[in-house]
Amino acid sequence: MAVTARRAALPAWAFDLLLAVAAFVFAVVVSAAVADVGAGERSLDGLAYALMAVGAALLLLRRRWPLGVLAATVAVDAVYISRVYPGGPGPCVSALVALITVAAWRPTRTALLAGGAALAAELFAVLAIAGEGVTSEAVVRQFVWITVGLLAGAMLRAQRASVEAIGARAREAERTRAEEARRQLGEERLRIARELHDVLAHSLAMIHVQASTGAHVVARRPEQAEQVLSAIKQASGEALADLRTTVGVLRADAADGDRGEHEPTGPQPSLARVEELIDGARRAGAEVSIDVSGERRRLPAPVDVAGYRIVQEALTNVVRHAAASSVRVALAYEPDGVALTIDDDGRGAATANGDGHGLSGMRERAALLGGSVEAGPRPGGGFRVRARLPLGAV
Repeated sequence: MAVTARRAALPAWAFDLLLAVAAFVFAVVVSAAVADVGAGERSLDGLAYALMAVGAALLLLRRRWPLGVLAATVAVDAVYISRVYPGGPGPCVSALVALITVAAWRPTRTALLAGGAALAAELFAVLAIAGEGVTSEAVVRQFVWITVGLLAGAMLRAQRASVEAIGARAREAERTRAEEARRQLGEERLRIARELHDVLAHSLAMIHVQASTGAHVVARRPEQAEQVLSAIKQASGEALADLRTTVGVLRADAADGDRGEHEPTGPQPSLARVEELIDGARRAGAEVSIDVSGERRRLPAPVDVAGYRIVQEALTNVVRHAAASSVRVALAYEPDGVALTIDDDGRGAATANGDGHGLSGMRERAALLGGSVEAGPRPGGGFRVRARLPLGAV
């Protein structure tokens, strides 16, 4: 593993230098080993070794000018052949490395054209200059090394493409994970904002209405002002309890399910507590009735919380904006879900013109569960919020 790491950290110029030295040594050793001077052949001399050295040295420039280096090494090899030195790789080794470089880093068409040109030059040197026959071993050797060079370059190209594809997939996966993390963070922030809005808006609306009433009656009817202050105290206490519960739930979620010290101690939002919401609206001055149909049963927590929050927000809008004298809450337990209807006789569409977050929050909660929320004026006046929360999506 350490050797692999050192090789990966080897600079390109150092690798090319080692490659050039290896090509020269290989050419010298193999050429000397197979040298068998026949009729008309020259013995290896200083020029032969110089040609091998020049061909190897040209490899130092193969990254910058691959086509130029290929042409130069083929020319050196042609000179070697024209001198009729004994058979052996000679500068052909350097030309082979140059051809592999072209095939690996240039388009396939360019590599094929370069290989064809190199083959033509080699055959010209073999046939026209050296005067060897078409069926001679030297001619076959030119075809072989050209083919080997093109195939080896194609394999290196495929390997490089595979490595790049793996890297691209890794970068894409990392980008996807980062986007997913940002999306989840945004959803978590939205959930926190929605929870805090739902917890505080209802109680603060009740407190505001009661405080406004108290300001009018404190001087003329002190006994009623005392009742108002008691209602404000109760509403603020409920708001603080709900806030502590919500923060406890959020902390528990942030701790990856570790419920230890973050376990909420207050009652959770639930349709079983809907009468508490109605009592709060009544204390704010609204006449609220409730009609429950179907068999009451325990609902999945997401549906239970969403239903509670929808009723809470609808009543908050009624108290704050509708100026309604009567409100009717209908809660229907159905076999595959729960239906909620909140009707009031207030200012109708004016109810929807609150802070802009209430109705959208209801719709978002229902949509997350595969349900729906419809809100709009009632025939004959007033406003209606109708929601349906199915159980199947939970």
